[in-house]
Amino acid sequence: IALILSYLFTILFLAYFSLKFFPHPREGKPSLSVAKSLISFGLRNQAGKLVGQAQAQYGKYLLAALSPLVLSAYVIAGGLVQKLVGGVVQVATAFYPASARSGYKRSTRRTYYRIQSGLFILGVVSIGLYQVFGLSFLAWWLGESQLVASAHSFLLVYRYYGLLLLLAPMASTMLDGLGHPGITSLFATVAFFIELSVAIVLLPQYGLLAPAYAALVAIVLTTPALLYVTEKMMIKSTI
Repeated sequence: IALILSYLFTILFLAYFSLKFFPHPREGKPSLSVAKSLISFGLRNQAGKLVGQAQAQYGKYLLAALSPLVLSAYVIAGGLVQKLVGGVVQVATAFYPASARSGYKRSTRRTYYRIQSGLFILGVVSIGLYQVFGLSFLAWWLGESQLVASAHSFLLVYRYYGLLLLLAPMASTMLDGLGHPGITSLFATVAFFIELSVAIVLLPQYGLLAPAYAALVAIVLTTPALLYVTEKMMIKSTI
């Protein structure tokens, strides 16, 4: 019910601002070339999002055969980190119009650097806070000792994945704004296949920790490359 109400509330805002900026939507003239460009851009952009969804769900299928406890710990621990990163995705979404409109300006690059620096600091602080309060929070929240122990062991590895993952949405948004959504989708696809391959190899030995180690390996290999490519694209386009 809360989710439905929040979506309805959001639709009201979207409708208001859509009509404010486009008061006469039916007066626009269709253009086949523009439509083709939009569809091409959308397909390249959505390919990365589709891979991201697969990346977020595959661990459930791998761990479901082990035990309900392991699966529950994975879902809870992964959900905590994804909620944190989900807020960053919203920041990146809000930044997208500026990157698309003036991504070639030095002021936009400065804003990008400041946000990325702030996000990295936020990630480091989050790791420190979890080190101090994480186990006690899980014990208070979950109660069941085995579930707490499993989720805590997963998060001890997965928190570093979250730190690097905080830097990816802004870089992807900047690339999309500069007209290169295909590069974003390519990195997402490569990261997914690395993560899946490593998780399958590690699963017999590490069990619950296999997806955590696999995600960490994949993001350590791909995020620096994504940041480097984004930097090169920004320098190339800056005037």
